[in-house]
Amino acid sequence: MRGYTSGAEGRETALAGVATAVLDAEGTVLDWSQTAAELLDRRAEDVCGRPLRGCLWSPAPVPARRPVR
Repeated sequence: MRGYTSGAEGRETALAGVATAVLDAEGTVLDWSQTAAELLDRRAEDVCGRPLRGCLWSPAPVPARRPVR
């Protein structure tokens, strides 16, 4: 696999620029990468400790967009 590095010393390098989230068995976010924060506009401080589902999906309806002509 290209870009993969085994061993603890290579883990940070292998995941540089990749959006990652570490979850426990219940789906609670334990770790949130800087790239994930930038991509999804959610800071680690706001996401860690919460269920992933509640961090990515809003229960509020999304307004319909006007069709493009």
